[in-house]
Amino acid sequence: MKFLMKWSFWICITFILQANAWGADSFKVGILDLQKVFSASNEGKRVYAALKEKQEALQKKLTAKEDELKEFQKELEKQSLMLSLEAKEDKQKDFERKRRELQYLFQDINEDMKKSEMTAQQQMMNDLKVVIDKIAKESGYEIIFEATRSNVVFWSGKADITEEVVSEYNKMKP
Repeated sequence: MKFLMKWSFWICITFILQANAWGADSFKVGILDLQKVFSASNEGKRVYAALKEKQEALQKKLTAKEDELKEFQKELEKQSLMLSLEAKEDKQKDFERKRRELQYLFQDINEDMKKSEMTAQQQMMNDLKVVIDKIAKESGYEIIFEATRSNVVFWSGKADITEEVVSEYNKMKP
C-alpha cells in the first residue's frame, strides 16, 4: 500500500512538472498537515479531551479488576497451606478464570478505544472535507496533499494551508 502511494505521488508530481514545462497555466498545489489540524482545532481539542476522559474511566475499571485479581492471588497463597488439594485446585481454576476475564476486558477496552478514535477522526474528516473543498475552490488549488501520508519531503511555506484550514474549521465548529 505504501509502495502504491509513493508511486502515485511521484506520478502526480511528474504531471505537475510536465504541465508547467508545456507552458500550461500555473498549477497550484497545497500541503495540509492533518495531525496539526486535529491537535490545533477547537473540535480536535474537544474530541481529544473526550477520548482522554473515556480512556481514564476505562483505565480505572481495568485497574480495579487488576487489584481484585492481585488480592485474590494473595488470598490463594495465604490459604494454600490450609486448603485440601481439591479446594486448592478449585481456587486455582477460579484464579485462572478471573485472569482470562481481565485479559478479555483489556482487549475489549483497547478495541473500544480504537473504535472511538476512528469514529471521531472519521467525523472530523467529514467536516474537514467541506472546509478543504471550500478553501481549494476559493484559492484555486488543483491538488492538496496530506503532509505525512503522501511522503512529502519538502514544501515551501506558501504551499502549507494548515493554518487556513484550522481557522476555517474553527469558524465552522467554534
